[in-house]
Amino acid sequence: MSSLKMISRASLCASALGAALLSIAAPAWAQDGPESRAPVGIEVQSLEALDPMEVGLPGAALSMTMWDGSNAASARAALASLPDAATGSYPAQALSELARSVLVSGGYPPSGARGDTALAVLRADRLVAASGVYDGFDLLERTPNLNRIPELARWHAELALAAMEFDRACYTANALLDGRDAPYWLRVRAVCLALEGQSSAAELTAELAGGVEADPLFDRLLFAFTLEQGLEGEPVEVRTGLDLALVNMLTTSDPSMVQAGEATPRWLAEHMSYRRLPNFLNSSDPAGDLQRAAELTGADREFALISVLSQGMDRELAARAMSELFNDAADAGDLASALRLYGSEVSSLPQTAVTLEDGVRFALAAMAYGDLATARSWRDALIDGPRQPIANTPASPTVEDDDANKLAQPMPAEPLGQPVMDEAWTPPSPAELVALDFALLLASGELNRPGAEAVYAALFDRFGGDVLPDLLALQRLGAPVPADLRLALLEREPALVPPTLLAMDEARVAGAQTEAMLFAISALQGADALNAAEIFPRVASFLAESSRDGAMLEVLLERHLVRAF
Repeated sequence: MSSLKMISRASLCASALGAALLSIAAPAWAQDGPESRAPVGIEVQSLEALDPMEVGLPGAALSMTMWDGSNAASARAALASLPDAATGSYPAQALSELARSVLVSGGYPPSGARGDTALAVLRADRLVAASGVYDGFDLLERTPNLNRIPELARWHAELALAAMEFDRACYTANALLDGRDAPYWLRVRAVCLALEGQSSAAELTAELAGGVEADPLFDRLLFAFTLEQGLEGEPVEVRTGLDLALVNMLTTSDPSMVQAGEATPRWLAEHMSYRRLPNFLNSSDPAGDLQRAAELTGADREFALISVLSQGMDRELAARAMSELFNDAADAGDLASALRLYGSEVSSLPQTAVTLEDGVRFALAAMAYGDLATARSWRDALIDGPRQPIANTPASPTVEDDDANKLAQPMPAEPLGQPVMDEAWTPPSPAELVALDFALLLASGELNRPGAEAVYAALFDRFGGDVLPDLLALQRLGAPVPADLRLALLEREPALVPPTLLAMDEARVAGAQTEAMLFAISALQGADALNAAEIFPRVASFLAESSRDGAMLEVLLERHLVRAF
C-alpha cells in the first residue's frame, strides 16, 4: 500500500535523531588547551520516541490533543466498548466510518499511557473491526519499533498476509526481536522461505514449528506449495491471515475449496467475502447480456449486470441493470451499500416511463453518492412524469485505470428536455414521496427548509414510535418537529439507559472528548427499539457540539433507508 505518512512530529523526530536538547549553564568552551575543550555544565535530555498512539492516517477526525482529559484505564475502557475484530460488527456503514475517523486519529497518549502496548494493540484491533484489513495494515506500516512489540507485529503480519503484501510480513517476521521462535513466527518465516524458492529450508522451519505445536492444515498447504501442487482434497477452513496467504498461493478450480468457518475471525471472513470487480470491457450486446444475467447467480450475475450498467449504447437498459443490482442487494440486506456504489451512474440515465418505475431508488442512489442535484431532478420527474431527452449519443467510455476495484468510468450525463405531457402518468404514492423527501432533508442537512415540518409530521404519522428517536435527534440538530412528540414519549415503556451513554455524558463534562466520542459510537451501536429514544437525542447533541452532526445525519439516513425502502 502506498499513501502519504500522516505522522505528527515525524519531521521533528527525524531531524533530531540521535541529538539532545542542550542547556548551557556555564561558558561553553575554554580556550587554554585541548583538555579544556570539553563542554562544561551541559545537561542532556533525550527526545522521546514516537509512541504508537501518535501515528495516524488520512481522514482523521481529531487532533494531537485528542486524549486530553483521559488516562490509560479510561481510554482502554472507551476503546474496549467498541466492536472487536474477532466477533464484532457495525449495523450501519455510517457508524463504522465515524469509528474509523476517530481510530485513525493520532494523538499524544493518555496520561500514564506512553509506551502502553496493550492500548496500542486494542486500538489496532478496533480499527480493523471498523474499517478492515487495509486501514489496519496502513496504520501499522507507519508504526515505529514493531519489531519490539510482538502483539502489534503479529497484527501487522496477519494483515499484510491477508492483503498479499508478503514482503512486508516477511520483513516483520525477520526483524522481530522478542518471541521470534514461537510457532506462528516460524511458520511465517517458512512461507517467506518458500516464496524465495528455498523449499528445503521452508520445510525444515515448518517441522521446527510442528515440534512445538502441531498444525496439520498449515503443513498440508505449505507442502502443496513447495511440491507445486494445487489445492486438493478436503475444503480448507481459513483461521488466520497466514492460512489465507497460503491458499492464495495455491491454484484451485473450485472456489468452494476455501471457506470461512466457526474458527475464522470476523475481520478475516469479511475480507474473504470481499470480491474485486474485474477490469471488464463494456457490454457490446447489452440486451443479450441483460437477458443472460437473469439465468446467472452470484458473482457471474453481478459482473454481467455491471457490464450492462457501464455501457454507453443503451442507457435505458443500463437503468434496468441497476434496478436488478438493487434488487439483489436488497435481498441480501445490503441496499445502502449498493446505493452508494452505483450512485455515480444515475446522472447519465434517461428519465423515461421505464426508468421512472424505479425512480425512487435512483434518486436515493444519487443522494447516497452525494449528487443532490440529480436526486432532486429525479424527485421532480417522479411527480411531473417522463422527460424527453435531447438528442445525444455519448461515446463509450474507456477504462484508463487498472484498479480492478473501480467501475468503468461513469457515463456523461444526458441533457434532459421538458417533461413529456402524459395524462396517464401516475406519480408515486404520497407515502413514498414523503419518505424520499425525508431522505433528501437528511442528505442535504437542510433540516429547516420550507415544507420540512410537514415532512416530519407526515413521517411521524406513518411510522409512529419507530421514527420517534430519529425525530428527537433531529430536534437536537435544530429541526422543527411535531409538538405531539412529547405525548408520544409519555406513552412509551420505561427503558434502561445503557452505561455507555452515561459514560459519554461524564466524559463530555470532564473534557475527555475522544472517550466521549467512542462511548457515543458504542451507545449508537447498541441502540434498540426500547432505548433508542434515550440514546439518539443525547448523542446527537454531543456530535453537534463536536461539529460531527453530519455523521449523525448519515446514521439516520441509513436507518431510514432500512425502515422505508
